[in-house]
Formats: sequence, structure tokens, C-alpha cells
Amino acid sequence: MLFAEEIASQKDSIAPDRSEAAARTVISRAYYGSFLQYREHLLTLLKSDATLGPQFETLYTETEMHGIVVDVLKVLNYALGSGLGDLRFKRNDADYALARALTWKSAEECLGLAKSILAEPSPTEDRIYDSLKPVASCIAGYYNRYISRRASST
Repeated sequence: MLFAEEIASQKDSIAPDRSEAAARTVISRAYYGSFLQYREHLLTLLKSDATLGPQFETLYTETEMHGIVVDVLKVLNYALGSGLGDLRFKRNDADYALARALTWKSAEECLGLAKSILAEPSPTEDRIYDSLKPVASCIAGYYNRYISRRASST
């Protein structure tokens, strides 16, 4: 895991005071560590597909990518996608719901969730192609909305 594993192993030195700010940072890093790993994994799997590869690459740095990764993972492994979706929701709270108090316990729960998400077996290329129609539909939906928004803004 990109950052959350380091944070988990060094949490006493990173956040000795277990402040709310530290908890927010840990929650955000737990999500992004998980999200980035699966985004890269899906890119690797989808690159070779003539339609899905270019669509996925077009959306790669767009905000829609968060939803795409969660939704594609739900198609391939519902528990994995749902777990990442839950972690994303908690990350949004940590980053944007500043009126809501967060505790260190919340941060530790998110670290645990991130570890369990990353312990799940990653989807394989065979699994992608076994579920090609729903995966393609998911990505195409995001892609078409993205293209439509771009066309209307010019």
C-alpha cells in the first residue's frame, strides 16, 4: 500500500498527539493508497483493449476516475469495490466535512479497511474479459458523460 502501510507502521512517530488533523491525513492517505494501486492495476489490464483502453486512459486524471475504479471493481469483485467506495466516502468526510469531528479511532478503522481491501486478490485479465459487457458499460457511461460535458463547455 502506497502511504497507508507506512502510516500504520509509523503512526506513533507521525502523529504522536493523535490530533484530528493527523486523523484526517491518515484517512485520506489510506484511501489514496488503495485507490491509486487499483487505478494502476486496472489501467494495466485495460490498456490492451481497443475500446476500453483509450476510454480509461482519457479519464485517467479526471475526477470521474474515482467513481470508475469503484464501479468497475464492484463488477469484478463486489466486496472489493464496496470497500473502496466506503473508504472513498470516509476520505471525502475527512477532507471536506470539516464541521464533523473525527477521532483517531476513525483513522485506525480506515487503515484497517485499506489493509483488508489491499489483501483482496486483484482482478485478473481473465476476470475483466469474463465481465466485459458490464465493465465496458460502466466505463462507457462515464466516458460518454465526460465527452458530453466537454462538448457543452466549448
